[in-house]
Amino acid sequence: MNGFRENLSVLLFVCAIIHGCAGDSSDSTHDGDKLPPGVDMVLSDSVKFVEYKNKNKVWSVRAAEANYSTELGILKMEKVEGAFYLDDVAAYKASGKHGVYDTEKKVLDIVGDVIVTDADGYTLKTDSMRYYFEDELATTESRVEITGDGLDISGVGLEVSIKDGILNIKKEVKMKAVPGKLRNRKGGGLK
Repeated sequence: MNGFRENLSVLLFVCAIIHGCAGDSSDSTHDGDKLPPGVDMVLSDSVKFVEYKNKNKVWSVRAAEANYSTELGILKMEKVEGAFYLDDVAAYKASGKHGVYDTEKKVLDIVGDVIVTDADGYTLKTDSMRYYFEDELATTESRVEITGDGLDISGVGLEVSIKDGILNIKKEVKMKAVPGKLRNRKGGGLK
């Protein structure tokens, strides 16, 4: 993740030159309107960011539209989709209505109809999710529902260690398992 903020700034600057919108943001326009205060760049028509480590894909984030403030180091996104990789394979995919990525803290917040699926086909639904890239940790204080073959779990609050594959629901945990329906897990899913 080293240099992500600098790389994002360079990428946005290059996009500005290509699209002919570099310069003072007070003179810049987006769909005929002035940019919102504090926004240096608006990117639309699907934006995708990918990080690699030792030639392996670590994560990717795609958004229908994004705007970035270099002063705040904040990337705001609409219609967010993300993937988190283990051994270059998408182990988890997440989506939601809105996203905010803090380039300084390396934290991604996804809000609104958040859905996370793992490689084994289990699905987690919640209202919001925060992902800490440095710690490979996902958290929420919202109600969560996890479903999959023969398994239904619900509760309030969640912490998931991606690197360890450990999930902890904080309170009001309810679980229903159908004997004979639980399948043998093969992917990089949760323990």
